[in-house]
Parts: sequence; C-alpha cells; structure tokens
Amino acid sequence: MSSAAFSETLQFVTNVKLQELEKRRQAFSQHASRVLIDAQKHDNDLIEKVTTLVQGITSWSGFRISNGNLNLDNIQRWLHQATLDPGFPRSLLESWAQKLTDRINQENTQYDYAKLFGNLLTDWLTVSSQSIGTTNTQADQNMATGNQDDSEKLNSTDTMEQKKQLESIIFREREIDVHGLEAYLEDLFRDKDAQEALAALRVRLATFGDTLRRTTINEYDMEWCIK
Repeated sequence: MSSAAFSETLQFVTNVKLQELEKRRQAFSQHASRVLIDAQKHDNDLIEKVTTLVQGITSWSGFRISNGNLNLDNIQRWLHQATLDPGFPRSLLESWAQKLTDRINQENTQYDYAKLFGNLLTDWLTVSSQSIGTTNTQADQNMATGNQDDSEKLNSTDTMEQKKQLESIIFREREIDVHGLEAYLEDLFRDKDAQEALAALRVRLATFGDTLRRTTINEYDMEWCIK
C-alpha cells in the first residue's frame, strides 16, 4: 500500500472513530446535565442529592470511579444507614456530594479533551496527507495521470456504500449465541488443569484492569503516544 493510500485509509478510520466518540460525548454531556440539575433540586436533602448523583454515575455504561476513597457500593450502604440515623454526619454527605459532582464534571472534561485531541489528530493527518502528495516523484505523477481515466470511472455512490458497510461492521452490535458460547467454554475448561489456568488468568486480568484504572496518565505518556 502506497503512503498516500495508507494515509487516506488511516484518516477514514480515524474519522469514523471520532464520529462515534462525538456521539458519545454529546450523549454524556446531556446525561451529566440532567443528573446535575436533578441533584441541585435536592440541595436541602443531602441524602437524596447523593443518591441522585450515585444513580447518575451507575446508570451510565462505562463510568468508573478510580478514586480509592470514593466507593459507590460503600456510599450506597451508608446512605441506607443515613435514612435510619438522624444523627448521620452532614459533613460526610456534603463531602460525597461534592466529590461525586466533581467526578461527573471530570468525566465531561475528559470527553472535551478527547474531542480536542481528535481534532488535532485530524489536522495532523490532513497535513501529512498533503505533504505526501507534494513530495510525489514525477514518475508517480505520470502513473497517476495514466490511471486517471480508470479512476474517474469509479462510482462515488459505490464508494460511499462501501464506507457505510465498513462503519456498520465496526459499530453494529452482532448477535451472539450466548448459550452456545457458554457451552463451548464450559467444555473447553472442563478438566481441573484448565479450570485452574482460567482462574489464574481471571485474577491476572482483574489485577491488570484495576491497576490500569488507577494509573494516572501524565505528560510523558501523552508525548509517547503522539510520537
């Protein structure tokens, strides 16, 4: 694949992913706005306010709390206790409400930064594509001229249809035979050694996932990703 073709393909795939990211960003922005407005209505009832914020976080798929001092399960248990205990510390409820509000705003900001990074990446791909085009040799230009007539015969409608098909392949949720898959996996890990290996793998994956969620991305990580 030529550099120009690779750049064009990369730009197309990137644009598709960024379109999906923008849809999710807009959806979360609307969700966060509704949750914060609902929570603000309960400023005089901190238990209800915290409950609203917790429900807003748990109802959004993929929303995770990486702060070890902010455990949603524990907060929900304490909220139940707070409804039974009139002397429950108000300062603790206020602290939870503020931290949960900050976390929702932080998630919103992360989506905004993701959009900014996507725009920068798109600009970089565009400039890179233009640079490749200006540095083509005369031989490449002659070859392109010779093939121009054939290229012009391509139907733009077919091209758009292919793009739509690719988008559907990438983003459309596929139907999965869950029972069949479970039966296959149960048969695959039937013996004792396989079960032990599977249990060990699950522990390693859980540990890795927990570590990844708690790891903070710094400026050096961003520089490495850009390079």
